[in-house]
Amino acid sequence: MSLQTAMAAASAAVSAALVAWLLADRLMVRWIGVAGNEPSDSGILAGGASARALLLSSLRRVRRLLPTLVKLVAKRDVAVLISRAGLDGQLLARDVAAARLLCVLIAAALLPRLYTALPTRMLPLAVILLLAGAAELPVWWLRRRADRRSVALRAALPDALELMRACLAAGLALRRSLSLVADHCSEPIATEFACVAAETAFGIPQATALDGLAARNPEPEIRSLVSAIRQAERHGSPLAPVIAAQAHDARLALNREIIERAARAGPKIQLIVSTTIVPAALLAFAAVVIAAIARGDLKFL
Repeated sequence: MSLQTAMAAASAAVSAALVAWLLADRLMVRWIGVAGNEPSDSGILAGGASARALLLSSLRRVRRLLPTLVKLVAKRDVAVLISRAGLDGQLLARDVAAARLLCVLIAAALLPRLYTALPTRMLPLAVILLLAGAAELPVWWLRRRADRRSVALRAALPDALELMRACLAAGLALRRSLSLVADHCSEPIATEFACVAAETAFGIPQATALDGLAARNPEPEIRSLVSAIRQAERHGSPLAPVIAAQAHDARLALNREIIERAARAGPKIQLIVSTTIVPAALLAFAAVVIAAIARGDLKFL
């Protein structure tokens, strides 16, 4: 058996195992409930050896065949990334795991092309890189979405805090101020403040709602805001001056970030100019020179 045949067989076996685990997991969740809360095999078969009970018991055994795969697919920080990306309630960690498995299956389907396009000595490294990159693609998308949301949140935070300071100075309570700010600010800060206001309106303690805000958005500005609010309430200090100071600090941090971003853009612009515009100008000049030489018009030179 050649190396290519062995690798093709191994890829097919891994793909079949992934499909089996994914189907078993999805069927268990659909028929029984959230994974991890399903009954045991004895509980499933207690009502009699029906076809569905036997199938569910078999599915549980299939899911147990690949515990290592489950640990590899279910990354520990996926739940945090989902919260940072603003997808709570829309996306679950198991959905990301399913997407990673799907990407791995698609990459495994492309492996036969690698066998014909690459030399044999490069195949093991190429297969590992392809499958690992495919598995990380959904997590990479989540990180990019979380980073873009973090930038938008830090950009909208100073104006939101200025509006909150005005509401607090007018005598409004913190919950009402958060609600008004959420109605007049841009995303994602509007959604986050509206979530805190709704949680406190439904009876959740304000400290718990603020801790949730800091947990969903681990930016230093948000953590500093939550800490300042809790400290002001603990000591009985007025919130308006505290929020004004937080708005000032958030605006300074935003200005520093803009300056740093502009400083990083300079070398990138120089690289683009040196690799595209300058060669294009030289090529245009060379074309004129070559045309003059072809005509015999050496006076041009």
